[in-house]
Amino acid sequence: RPRIVHVSNFRGVKNPRSLAQVFLAVRERIDAELWLIGDGPTLPALKEMLSEAGAEDAVRSFGATADVAPILRETDLLLMTSVAESFCLAAAEAMACGIPVVATRVGGLAEVVGDGTAGRLFPVGAHAAIADAVVELLERPRLRRGVGIAARRQAARFACERIVPLYEVLYGDLLERAEREGRAADAVAEART
Repeated sequence: RPRIVHVSNFRGVKNPRSLAQVFLAVRERIDAELWLIGDGPTLPALKEMLSEAGAEDAVRSFGATADVAPILRETDLLLMTSVAESFCLAAAEAMACGIPVVATRVGGLAEVVGDGTAGRLFPVGAHAAIADAVVELLERPRLRRGVGIAARRQAARFACERIVPLYEVLYGDLLERAEREGRAADAVAEART
């Protein structure tokens, strides 16, 4: 069965109700599994929703795991239904493993995923459209592989080797500016005395 993965700290902001609705809509069309990685306060309610809908046999929970890459590599697609995100490390990790992302267009997801590049992005609550995109990617392996290749390339933009030097330059510039401004403030204070 195709495997949809969701990596989360399972808080309300991750929108577990939407995750369940999208997954159940997908299950009406294809026999997919949902793999849950992580732990948090909304996980029991999510599992209960899926169980009440008769989908408990299609759900696998891995709990909080430090090394998600081995699990991600066994999946076909990352599904994120968040109402807010900052960077979304889960998306970047999945993309680095060549996994396409279907997610809501919130916060940093637009920059990380790039709609139409490494996956598909939708407005919060667009359950039918999100389910359609998931089904399309799962039913079209060639398309999914192509998006996965693009996802891996996109994720490389955020690799430590590339990002850390940018931060070092930024912090160096900020320190230099603070020193200049500090010297100027000292000179003004000295001139007033």
